Amino acid sequence: AVPVALFAMGMTLSTFSLRGQTPTLIVMTIFKLLIMPAVVVALALFVWPLPPVWFATAVLFAALPVGANPFLFAAQYERAQGTLSASIAGTTVLSLLTVSAVLYLLKNGYLVAG
Repeated sequence: AVPVALFAMGMTLSTFSLRGQTPTLIVMTIFKLLIMPAVVVALALFVWPLPPVWFATAVLFAALPVGANPFLFAAQYERAQGTLSASIAGTTVLSLLTVSAVLYLLKNGYLVAG
């Protein structure tokens, strides 16, 4: 199912224009790559203290790019397919920076659980 979903997403991305969607893509990218990991850090430190390995895993997962599931739902309901395809592509490229930063912070003890 994953290869089919990625193929469909690629086909959709090639058929939609991204013109006029830049503000939406910027907001989606900021929320997914910056705000979501920060919220997970706050929750894992102050609300539900986690052991160090679980903490690191949760923060790292939160820093990953948008996945294929939102695109599958968008395709099923025929809504925002182009925007989601573009956000998957954009966050995948930018996640190289965010995931690297999170791994650096975790490795050097800047983000420490309990």
